[in-house]
Amino acid sequence: MLAFVRKRYAHILHEPELEFLDNYESLSEDAQCLFIRFSNRRKSFFRTNSLSYSEIGDMPAVLTELLERNFIETLCEAHESRLAEVIDLFTKPELLEITRLLEPEIMPSKSIKKPDLVRWLLYEYDFAVLCGVIGQMEPVVKVSFEAEVMLMKFLFFGNRYADMTEFVVRDLGHVRFQSFDEQYLSIQFDTRKDADDTLMVSLMKETFDVIKHDLPPEEIYDWFMNWHTASGTGLSHKALPSFNSFILKVSAWLERKKMLSQALTIYQLTNDAPARERRVRLLYNLGEIDEALALCEEIAESPQNADERFFSLDFYEKIKNKKGPDRQTDDPGFESRRGHRGADFLSVPGGIRCDRLLPGAGL
Repeated sequence: MLAFVRKRYAHILHEPELEFLDNYESLSEDAQCLFIRFSNRRKSFFRTNSLSYSEIGDMPAVLTELLERNFIETLCEAHESRLAEVIDLFTKPELLEITRLLEPEIMPSKSIKKPDLVRWLLYEYDFAVLCGVIGQMEPVVKVSFEAEVMLMKFLFFGNRYADMTEFVVRDLGHVRFQSFDEQYLSIQFDTRKDADDTLMVSLMKETFDVIKHDLPPEEIYDWFMNWHTASGTGLSHKALPSFNSFILKVSAWLERKKMLSQALTIYQLTNDAPARERRVRLLYNLGEIDEALALCEEIAESPQNADERFFSLDFYEKIKNKKGPDRQTDDPGFESRRGHRGADFLSVPGGIRCDRLLPGAGL
């Protein structure tokens, strides 16, 4: 993977990233294997005594090599904001033992739930104290170069959900169970901006999937709009499909949370289907009837697909009927387009004879 990235993307890599590749290649094979093992895990911190891989003979020596070459690091003040991740490595009985070593005035009950015990430890003790006691239990290390590895994977796969376990195991000490022929691998990104913008949107999607369970809709809306104002404009063409799908995802979630005006605001950032349909419905529900009708006419003039056109005609008729027979459209041609929709050949991608799909039409 790294060889492919260096070969195809060296021209867009920054100096620290090229230096990372050079340093990785100079590691021993066992050290490379263990670093990849670390990098393929979802967590960043590891208990050293519990590490055991049959392909690595001298684990202490390999850990020492990685530590001396800065591919892993011991706990330090830079990790203070991630202390919860460290504590979560230990079982509840182990955390109770850590608590005993801290000698609190009152020991927590043995029946306490682990999440409650973790919260209590984080509240009662500062980072330095907890790290000192944890070190007595077992050394903990953190894998380094997370940003560089993330970028390399993203350049190779073109997405954030694939990982190296899908195609190789003996670069980790076993036999290769699936090999990739380089001739079938394509360059996903032409420029660094393509890569950076697409990766940024992917990370925003992942962040949204996490925070939507913890934050109220109002804060989610503010979070999205602040990001869009600061970084979400002027994206590269390559990043736009991912960005548009992100817009639809956030907007639909806000709509389900009854944040109609906020959902409408975000839907307006894209014309990808079904954004315009959702905007029409939201405008109608918010009482903006004239705007809903105008958008129906706009969709009918330039539909992205057959569903959009049928929706615009049907919903326009629904609004018009509710307003009464005296309401007229500003577009005289709209009624003609609606009246002939059953026989029109849709001038959209994949257009078909609609008269063959309408109820009662012959097949």
